[in-house]
Amino acid sequence: MADATRGRAEASADPAAAVLVGDTAWTPGPDDPPGLAPARAWLTLRLAGEDVFSRTSELLDAWAAAARIEERWSVGGTTHWIRHRLGAWRWLEERLSWLGVLDDLVARVRPSSIEVPAGLDQESDQEPDDGSLVAGDALAEMARLIAARDGLPFKGPESPALAAPSGSASPPRPASRGVLAGLRRRLWPSPADRAAAERARRRAEAGRSLERFLAHGRGRLLALTDPRVHQVIDGTDGPRRRDPFLGSVLEALDGTSLAPAVVLAARHEGDREASPFPSVGQDEVQLHYARPEDAAAAQADADAVLERLHAIDTPLVVAGVDLGPLLSSRLEAEARRSLPGTLRLIRRAVRFLADCRPAGLLLVNEYGRADWVAAARLAGVPVAALQHGIIHPWHAGYIHPSRAPELPLPDRLYLFGDYERRLLTSRSVYREGELRVVGSPRLDLAGSRDQGAATAADERRTALRRALGVAQGDRLVVISGTSGDSGRRLHLLPALAAVFDRPLPGVHVVVKLHPGEKDEGPYRRLIEGIAQARGFRSPPISIVQRIDLYELLAAADAHLGVHSTVLTDAVAAGTGNLIAATQASGDLLGYVDAGVALPVRDGAELLAGLDALATGAITETARRAFLADHYLPGPATPRIAQDLRAWLTAAPARPAAARVR
Repeated sequence: MADATRGRAEASADPAAAVLVGDTAWTPGPDDPPGLAPARAWLTLRLAGEDVFSRTSELLDAWAAAARIEERWSVGGTTHWIRHRLGAWRWLEERLSWLGVLDDLVARVRPSSIEVPAGLDQESDQEPDDGSLVAGDALAEMARLIAARDGLPFKGPESPALAAPSGSASPPRPASRGVLAGLRRRLWPSPADRAAAERARRRAEAGRSLERFLAHGRGRLLALTDPRVHQVIDGTDGPRRRDPFLGSVLEALDGTSLAPAVVLAARHEGDREASPFPSVGQDEVQLHYARPEDAAAAQADADAVLERLHAIDTPLVVAGVDLGPLLSSRLEAEARRSLPGTLRLIRRAVRFLADCRPAGLLLVNEYGRADWVAAARLAGVPVAALQHGIIHPWHAGYIHPSRAPELPLPDRLYLFGDYERRLLTSRSVYREGELRVVGSPRLDLAGSRDQGAATAADERRTALRRALGVAQGDRLVVISGTSGDSGRRLHLLPALAAVFDRPLPGVHVVVKLHPGEKDEGPYRRLIEGIAQARGFRSPPISIVQRIDLYELLAAADAHLGVHSTVLTDAVAAGTGNLIAATQASGDLLGYVDAGVALPVRDGAELLAGLDALATGAITETARRAFLADHYLPGPATPRIAQDLRAWLTAAPARPAAARVR
């Protein structure tokens, strides 16, 4: 396995070697040696024949049950497995995919050895004739296991997942003594002294911030929001950042008996100043409510979890190799890295909630914020959560195989549609009384814009296409990006490579980046690289993030997606969907069967699909039926606000489950 540059050198030096390049955005050019090829070709073949999502859920849940993971990861009446289960699912899904690729490749190539060059960040693939199979960094774990299974010589770095945990930091220097040492510290403070002074300054600043917050925010509905995924929304007063899920609900509650206050889960410049509600940062909560005993208590609880995780010896055998030791080591490393901090936050959040006395806690992505759900449970604060994306049958954050008392579920979960209610009561552990079908406030946000007359809408569409550089008569195809590295590498890029396999005359591509993507990503390199390697002209490409999604969909002729919430958004916006149908697990919600997406497997089908969309291949009847099942019709925001007020203002306060002093 290698990156493209290293792979060229290795294949040139040893023409008998087969070099698998795991960088799935890379395409071999005419000057590349014949022993060098992209891994995405093998991934495409493997994922077309195996529903890896279903397989991952089946294997992970069986292994977790046998290993008693929920019990091992429980602290103070809460299992923190819920927070890490989705990450473990993604970890396992990625390894199952690469394991399948390597298993297929080894069976085809029958190599005499496997080598993983050290220090590589990406990998590679190609179809070889015979000789050695050279592997690379991202596939190192699976390559090592395959080599051991088949008795092949292996050369490569040690697996980080199986490496012994690093020891403690260097012992601190003895404190200097005497008058001269004290003077020296005042005149030339050490890095440790400067850090201590900075912590003291920040703690004092946090105290002032909490004092201001409590003066106005005590007793309100407390909303937890993450500014890192806020979106820029254009309004009549200009663009501003807002939470696309909770923003409209908080605004609807402002001025009522359930007026909101906000905890910012991360810092983002300008969000505090722009918030119309009392707000405080999670970091300030951590600083102000810290107690000297927190670190030792949290570490002791974390050490008990680590001891239980370290004792796992449950196998997870796939294709003749045991992934169990790697998975348990990965979970142990994750607990060592994050659990002490999580447990410190819970202790401090309980104190904050006791001081703040909120009417309730409202959040999204509650399975990823089990720390706050646990703190609210301990403090006797009711928790309401809002669905924030599509829920499919393999969503490890929502679909739980069992319901232990320690599972930190919200008291009330607001869902977009009846499909999600049926799924969570039949395939997961939720009870009818915990669920409310309300619709999507995100769609309210889209529908609340002043659409004006048809003429005005056409003018906005024309202006946006002009701003994007779409030529007159060209068809605009929107591709939805993803922030997940493994999902992008394993699923999105290979699917797009299949579709952009030929000239696409009259097509302009716009990649709508996910809010979590930090740069332009590999999309341009993929599409232009295929065109250059095969000797045709690449379609024009625009890559955007700040443009409002629904305005962009309204300006588009089609949306092309894989595993994306935007597939459902496109149905709501009335934009024709094309779904890359190159993988067995590609259509998560049955878009094709519902008649709201056309499957495309290559560029020819993409062009045919665009023609079909233009002539009404997706009917209004199919679109309305899909929306009726996945989105309760009508505005969701007032429904949520009304239900919260009826629930939280009428119910007596819930007794705290415990106290953290």
